[in-house]
Amino acid sequence: GLENVGEYDITASVKAASNPNYAVTTTGGTLTVTPKAAKVTVNKAEKTYGDKDPDFTFDVDGLVSEGEELELPIITRAEGENVGTYKVSVSFAEGSNSNYTLTVTPSTLTIKQKEVTLTVTDVFKKFGDKDPELEYTVEGLATVDGVEDVLKDVALSREPGEDAGLYTITATVDEESN
Repeated sequence: GLENVGEYDITASVKAASNPNYAVTTTGGTLTVTPKAAKVTVNKAEKTYGDKDPDFTFDVDGLVSEGEELELPIITRAEGENVGTYKVSVSFAEGSNSNYTLTVTPSTLTIKQKEVTLTVTDVFKKFGDKDPELEYTVEGLATVDGVEDVLKDVALSREPGEDAGLYTITATVDEESN
């Protein structure tokens, strides 16, 4: 058919009996089908730190038929798993989609912080005893490459005092380390 990019011969024929006064010589022509421009726009995506990447998608504007899809997309994103923004783009296998000249607009994957809960462990001591070791637990840490993450640079301190009573234990977490 004439629907794909390429050159197609055009031929002409004339019935001699229809034109008895003329000796007709025909010269063929060429129909050239050139690629159609189409725009590909990668959609923004996001995930939470520690989660697997979402399925990246893209929209296409300018295809000839409704429901038509581009063939052999290859989606790539900049490396990295820490909180931040990473470029996501799409290309297409060489030789695929030859009926189109594609203009691709890349987008981004945003990795958001994961919410965790740090709980200081309640401790007890008798009047006059040395303070027990202060401890905490963390719920919701991500597992990256099969290893559970840890919070870095956590400092525990307690309200001063030695008399019998309740003293507040405070946890401080260095945001830049985490």
